[in-house]
Amino acid sequence: MKSQSIIRVFILCAFLLVLFSCKKEEADAPITITLESASEIKETSFIVNWSANSADISQLTIQFAFDESFSPIEKEFEITNINLNSLEVNELEGATQYKYRLKALLNNGSIIYSKISSVTTSYKIEPVTFTTSDGILIAGKLKYLESNNDIKPAIIFMHELGVWVNNWQNADVVTSLIAQGYICLIIDFRGHGQSGDFPLPTDASEIEAFINSTSQDLIASINFLKTKDVVDANQFALVGGSLGAIMAVAGNEFDEVKATVALSASRLGIFSIFPELNINSVLFIAGELDVNIQSVNFATEANALYNMAEEPKKLVILPGNSAHGTNLLLAPGVNQEIISWINARFENN
Repeated sequence: MKSQSIIRVFILCAFLLVLFSCKKEEADAPITITLESASEIKETSFIVNWSANSADISQLTIQFAFDESFSPIEKEFEITNINLNSLEVNELEGATQYKYRLKALLNNGSIIYSKISSVTTSYKIEPVTFTTSDGILIAGKLKYLESNNDIKPAIIFMHELGVWVNNWQNADVVTSLIAQGYICLIIDFRGHGQSGDFPLPTDASEIEAFINSTSQDLIASINFLKTKDVVDANQFALVGGSLGAIMAVAGNEFDEVKATVALSASRLGIFSIFPELNINSVLFIAGELDVNIQSVNFATEANALYNMAEEPKKLVILPGNSAHGTNLLLAPGVNQEIISWINARFENN
């Protein structure tokens, strides 16, 4: 009997020890707040979702910034009901990437933060079509902020030979320019993407004739944008890669074009389109090692065009870089070069 009593006491002690350990672990569990995926993302608002594992929170604040240092903090939203686990935040800028986090003030006066998350607010994407003077249907996407009704300049983005509008689809430079209020039109050249059928060149001897025909696509794009009430019909920028860069440089023919960006441009076909062309206000960008199968060196071509151009002009040759056309956007600093060039040209006109 005595041994049985000892066993019972031992079991009871073991049970109490386990129970105490569990309670201690529960008491020592760290307090956390976790951001869930954002929802209902719109141009100027979205819903922040979160979860918390403790009732020891006395105050919650959502903080917004443009980088992970949160210096400075751009916006703060105080959550008055700490029992909520979601909140719609408003008065944001469209087409803008925000970093955000939750700041929690605990009952004991200490502060904890959630991990940082990010969201990019939306903008209007409108599929459009229009017809060139020679009867070719051109398709594109018009991108802009619906919340901005001011008259503003328009920017036309043009792709390389053999690709289509998606060449610019997710380019950060496009989103950044939309966020600044510009109207952005990304087009498919004839024979590409959703635009009308047209025979593409099969060898080098046919390329110049194709470039000449494609100039009608650019002219139609400018005329289409002039029909839009929110577009400043006297202020356009042209941005293109390779074939698109040739079109962008050729677009200097139009007085309305105030800024041009040419990624991997060449002289091919430009002066057959507009023999009296005066080139100015162009930013030329090329990779130092970008040479195609016809042995065209695009750094050399960019330098030659730069020497033909009048001020204002700028030449950026990326050392050791062999990227072509829109692939140059992946190089550090290129997106900001483009944005700064376009902004400066419009400010000076």
